[in-house]
Amino acid sequence: LGAIFFVRATPSEAAATSLVGIARPGHRTLLAQLGAGLALIVRCADCAPVFLVDRTAPAIGLIHSGKRGTLANVIAATVAAMQREFATRPANLRALIGPCIGPCHYDMDLWTAVKSHLRDTGILLIHHPRLCTACHLDRYYS
Repeated sequence: LGAIFFVRATPSEAAATSLVGIARPGHRTLLAQLGAGLALIVRCADCAPVFLVDRTAPAIGLIHSGKRGTLANVIAATVAAMQREFATRPANLRALIGPCIGPCHYDMDLWTAVKSHLRDTGILLIHHPRLCTACHLDRYYS
């Protein structure tokens, strides 16, 4: 890899934008225009990792959506940043909601809220395997 960037998530910030080669520590969301030798990851325990891929432009978004980020609608802020920075159209995005705590173990239904926020932004293709991190402690940290 050409570079590794760590972006620390803070609950007080809803979204931020970074381009390849620029990382703004302390922000919740990292956006990057794809480039050779760049790998992006998002680390979550029980919070929802959300991956956005633009099918027509070389842009992706990674979102760490916990309780505060979900309530602040970090997804809408991220999609708006992708529109502004990369001319992304929400209808061209594909979304994946990764493993996170499910409604069976948490009072807030992250699954439903995150999926609803994705739909509200105009994203049509949403993959959600509905894997609860607390139900699968042998596979996920919870």
